[in-house]
Amino acid sequence: MKVLEIRVESLNDSFDKFREVFNRALAGETVEKEEYIAVSSVEELNKLLSPKRIQLLNFLKRNKVNSVRELSEKIGRDYKNVYTDLKLFEKLGIIKFEKVNGNLVPKVLYDELDIKVPLKS
Repeated sequence: MKVLEIRVESLNDSFDKFREVFNRALAGETVEKEEYIAVSSVEELNKLLSPKRIQLLNFLKRNKVNSVRELSEKIGRDYKNVYTDLKLFEKLGIIKFEKVNGNLVPKVLYDELDIKVPLKS
């Protein structure tokens, strides 16, 4: 099962993690690649994974479609909005497009999204 982690973390935390990994690499350590998406707030997370976008990913993972237009019709959403959401997911590496018979066919690259939200005291 391929899982993508999406984290809420501050910019300072992101820089600290980068600095740590960079220093380990400079010291000659082998550093494993981490695949995750970091967002800076719960509000940003909610925008990224809105209910309509989650519905889109779930439908796409469970059903075969032959085009973006077919997908938009099957989920009852405007083509332009579906295409915009898919392009965002493509930029984030969550989906990819394959060209099939002249159509762009979206494919979800993960089986699960693992959401990490730190609870502050």
